[in-house]
Amino acid sequence: MAALLGCMGGPGLAWGSQVLPVRGPWREAVHSTSIRRGWHLDHVAGVCSLLNGVLYALAVLRWGWSVTTIFYAALFSVLVMVAVIDTQHRRIPDRITFPAMAVGAAVVVGATCWTAPVDRLAAAAVAALVLWGGLGVAHLVSPRGLGRGDVKLGVVLGIAIGWEAASTAAAWRASFAALLLASLIGTALGLVLLVLKRRSEPYPFGPALSAGAIAIMLGSGSAMFG
Repeated sequence: MAALLGCMGGPGLAWGSQVLPVRGPWREAVHSTSIRRGWHLDHVAGVCSLLNGVLYALAVLRWGWSVTTIFYAALFSVLVMVAVIDTQHRRIPDRITFPAMAVGAAVVVGATCWTAPVDRLAAAAVAALVLWGGLGVAHLVSPRGLGRGDVKLGVVLGIAIGWEAASTAAAWRASFAALLLASLIGTALGLVLLVLKRRSEPYPFGPALSAGAIAIMLGSGSAMFG
């Protein structure tokens, strides 16, 4: 059931991945669905449906049918769209990261005020700072290899990762593990592209960062992360 719901959202994510990167007023964006780098919209929709369906199923397996699942499933959908956009356009639009930051922070603060312990709010803040700081340093060292969009996305991912941590110490470990895993995935992707294209060139880090963070979120119940 969860996988089916996720697959049904694929076409919408595909359309959003073509509209949101368009610079300028929203009216221009809505009327622009240009596909870059030879991708066909149907192919994009198929990829989005497959990934979204799998992630929805994993979210239900991890958190069950709950409000928490809705939050993380929505985040996973955003990350699917981010991965497609970054792959096609080599950028992560502020139109995605800023609203995601605001919604994530509002949900975390609201849940803390309602039922959750304050420690979870502190853990979310710690993880967001760790990812923002780590990616920010990487951006300063190599702006060509890692853009500001990745740094902003790190804040969104940190909020979600930290919220699932049992303590600030667990949040620090989980966010560091997400950075490490994303780096390993990104390195592997870079090596594959180097072999295929026989030349070194910049590649999108958003998909690797999203994949690493999702893996840590889904494994957040393990003993390693508290």
